Amino acid sequence: MSSNGRIGPRIAVATAAVGLMLAAAAPSANAAQVTWIKGFRAPGTPERFDKVGILKVGPSKAKNVLVLNPGTSASSAYFAPLARTQVKEAKGWQVWSVERRENLLEDQSALERAKEGKATPEHLVPFLEQIGKSKR
Repeated sequence: MSSNGRIGPRIAVATAAVGLMLAAAAPSANAAQVTWIKGFRAPGTPERFDKVGILKVGPSKAKNVLVLNPGTSASSAYFAPLARTQVKEAKGWQVWSVERRENLLEDQSALERAKEGKATPEHLVPFLEQIGKSKR
């Protein structure tokens, strides 16, 4: 809590992220897989950042694909719980979520493990606490 008794916006965002990551970290038969594809060649940008990731959930031979694009500062993992529910409830669907290329500039190691269903909540909490401290 801040000195005026209110939770600061950064703490609120970190708290929301913890909740989303805990949901995404649950192991699932529909484990998500991130695929990186060549993106726009931005002049002056190192080539290693000219790619876009796609978090794919569901059967690769699905006849329908729902594409979701997270908002500012979000990652594809934001949609992982929704994607798992969608493919479980609606047969014949696969869900793709965009992994923004600016996420390549951040340490995503713990979040990548969560997307793969390999991270426990205990792995994610210290990681997200460190992010919160670095933004103060």
